[in-house]
Amino acid sequence: MQKNFTVHAHTPLRILGEPTLPVRNALRDLERDWYKVFGYPLLVLTEFTGENDGDELVLDCENTLLPPSLRPVGQESHTLRISGHRFILAGADLRGTIYAIYAFSREILGVDPLWYWNDFTPTRKTAVELSARYTLRVSSPTFRYRGWFINDEDILGGFFPNRTFDGVMSPEGFDAIMEALLRLGGNMIVPGSFAMPDEDVRRLAAARGLLLNDHHVTPLGLNMYRWPEDVPFSYSRGKEYLRECWQTCVDTLKDYEQVWTVSFRGKNDHPYWQEDPFAPEDDAGRAAEIEEAIRTEIDLIRAADPDAVICFNMYNEQAKFYRAGLISLPEDIIRVWPGSGCFDETAAVRTGPGDGVYFHLTGAARNRYTDYHSPQSVFESLHKYYAVGATSFCLFNVSNLRHLALSVAAGMDYLWNAEKYAASSPAAAAKRWLDAYLTTHYGAELLPDMRRLYRAFHGLTYHKRLPAGEAPTSRTCFGYVTGIFRDGREVMSDLKQNAMLQGMSRTLIAAPKDGISEDWLLDAAEFRRFLLKCRREFAHLSELAEELKGRIPKPAKLIYLTQVLTQIRVLRLGNEAVISLCDALLAYEKSATVAAVCARTALRSLEELISALHQAEYGKWATWYETERFGCFFFTRDIVHSACRVLEGRPERPVRYVGGYRNWLYFWDKLYEYQHGCAFPLLKEKK
Repeated sequence: MQKNFTVHAHTPLRILGEPTLPVRNALRDLERDWYKVFGYPLLVLTEFTGENDGDELVLDCENTLLPPSLRPVGQESHTLRISGHRFILAGADLRGTIYAIYAFSREILGVDPLWYWNDFTPTRKTAVELSARYTLRVSSPTFRYRGWFINDEDILGGFFPNRTFDGVMSPEGFDAIMEALLRLGGNMIVPGSFAMPDEDVRRLAAARGLLLNDHHVTPLGLNMYRWPEDVPFSYSRGKEYLRECWQTCVDTLKDYEQVWTVSFRGKNDHPYWQEDPFAPEDDAGRAAEIEEAIRTEIDLIRAADPDAVICFNMYNEQAKFYRAGLISLPEDIIRVWPGSGCFDETAAVRTGPGDGVYFHLTGAARNRYTDYHSPQSVFESLHKYYAVGATSFCLFNVSNLRHLALSVAAGMDYLWNAEKYAASSPAAAAKRWLDAYLTTHYGAELLPDMRRLYRAFHGLTYHKRLPAGEAPTSRTCFGYVTGIFRDGREVMSDLKQNAMLQGMSRTLIAAPKDGISEDWLLDAAEFRRFLLKCRREFAHLSELAEELKGRIPKPAKLIYLTQVLTQIRVLRLGNEAVISLCDALLAYEKSATVAAVCARTALRSLEELISALHQAEYGKWATWYETERFGCFFFTRDIVHSACRVLEGRPERPVRYVGGYRNWLYFWDKLYEYQHGCAFPLLKEKK
């Protein structure tokens, strides 16, 4: 009988073959993991270290060491196997080798793929005992291209400032993101909302072994947001100029491995005709111009690389036109549907084999501080695509990433293992997945309690899409211009709380002059009734979470703080603040004094909420929320404070900055200030 294989601090690593730069970068991560777990640097065998006569790890970069029947052969597949005195790590290709390295860190060393983002610390070990027959064989992923869109990256851009002003974020920040993406089995990245085609971040992605991708506002990498001020925007009047810009982008990016994006929208994230005075006025004419533009993009890409992988990221109006048969494209283009509403069985063009999806786990007009997607909701959404064979592409919008430890892990796991999870219902598969996740992070003893806590959190009415008539009606939209209160989304979120607080505060500030309209009073009354029901849910949830706090094992205390306690506190205290401002609106006509007392109560709730955020700003995260702009609790606090003062007969106070979309040009200019004065479409060449 063979003895067990022991991995310990002094087990050496042998490398067979010549590791490429992306593999060397993954090896550097392994070395860091090894040191965290064992307290010794990893011993890598070279001609200078001496020969080894005992057990060893072997990274087989050439995939030749295992018998042919055991070698990984499919794209990105990989194998970990003990054979005699060797623990072999092998991949079928470049990324397969990278995934083999990270699988060793996860399965053997116990390093969480999101360790940087959730601060879940691996346990220190002296040794890991394994069966002499240990084998882990990971077949090719179900979804071919699996990536993240770093979008609306207000926090990331401020937290990881690029000191050379050659990008929205420092290389160190992007590297931490790319490492996490690879550890979770991703292979593709959109490196920012409006990355220039020649930014260094693209070179970093290649050095990490990731494919590049661009989103629906930056086709071919063209930064439409930086359209030059002295060039009128029009498709029909500017075809040659656009073609030159696209050609420049193709020339700049053609040597990168990537999934090219074709699309045609306006200078910003709008339908192009909103900014093109010469655009047709009917859908057929607009669709014809969009198709012509996209076919030009495809031709330019194919001229540079006949075998290029191309996707049509058909956001909003483009999906509508395509479904209506107004846009036609070559069959070899991946159709990427914009998530919600893609399964329209009444349309001639249906989601089907070879398609893909752009899926919002978060985003500008969604959750900015909390993770409302449950594993079940993620599995159910993605299963629709798997069931019809739409598994070519999935892009998750992860925005600032840190608050998404649960949903992003569930989503990435499903993309790789959809075939396994489809063996049962999405609900049953998600339940098993969540149990495994909770056991890994909190231990088997706490599983029943943690399961109950997460069930209560994901079951909040806030997180539901209520049927018509059950959700409160927003007549005013609380002054917010993006339509986040429309039907078809979760009924409430942290961003909606902020929108309500900001809108109600502005209304109270203007009340001495303008009064309060009937619509505002109706909204305040209806939402107040709804939020009082939610208050009872939050009381129960908070009680569960606080009771568990003292029982959480030490390695999981920080992940419990940031992913559980902080998120519950944000929603609960935000709920309280909104109720108090509803009270202020409803009280104003009878007594401004009573309204002022209610507004002060809202202010206290908000300041307590900000204190809760500060508790999640420890160690390396000490300034995490400083540059958050979309929800912007700091701005919200200031405008609520101004409402208090006006109701008390005093002048307004200045505010730190204007949050949300109320002054969105300020926001984007601040976030992308490094691009001011830069040429279009390239970054380093000055005008």
